[in-house]
Amino acid sequence: DNSNASQAIAASTVAGTAQQSINFTREHEWEADRIGTKMLEKSGFDPKGMAHFFEKMLANGASSSNSVKWFTGELFGRLNKRNLSVLNSPVGAESLADLVKRIDDGTISGKAGKDVLDVMMNSNKKVDDIIDQLGLKQISDDGAILTMIDDIMNANTIKVEQYRAGKDKLLGFFVGQVMKASRGKANPQIVNKILKSKLS
Repeated sequence: DNSNASQAIAASTVAGTAQQSINFTREHEWEADRIGTKMLEKSGFDPKGMAHFFEKMLANGASSSNSVKWFTGELFGRLNKRNLSVLNSPVGAESLADLVKRIDDGTISGKAGKDVLDVMMNSNKKVDDIIDQLGLKQISDDGAILTMIDDIMNANTIKVEQYRAGKDKLLGFFVGQVMKASRGKANPQIVNKILKSKLS
């Protein structure tokens, strides 16, 4: 079914990211080839442990693409620095899934997610509590972002004219100004969408 297919695709991505060959079989068992097993054992990670961790993340509602990135990239790197394995990770699969879901839904940016994960590595605090404590929530309200964009466009009328005359690269300037005005908290996707609409 679609669920099995998405997990199989995600499994394949995990394999590539971790430079292993892990196969997701129809019985939901994971197997590592000789090279992958050696690499994982050397790093203190067993293939089945990684697979089960990843499966738990998906079961807790995290997207497969971001789960791959945050498990095999961000968490894996932090564990390696501490000589820890997935079996004694201070961040469990459910907690990492909670973090990924907040990135998935736009509550925080990927950059902010790294700060949250750093705190998670040293505490048992919940993801939402850390986000609130650090003030990392993105501004995703269209109205608030539109107000900032209007102010910036009014203060840079010449650049607005230049953009409309064909200097498309100036979009980056306007995005940067909005991010500066929002202290980096404006949701970049929403900023880009509204800017393109307003500048057209």
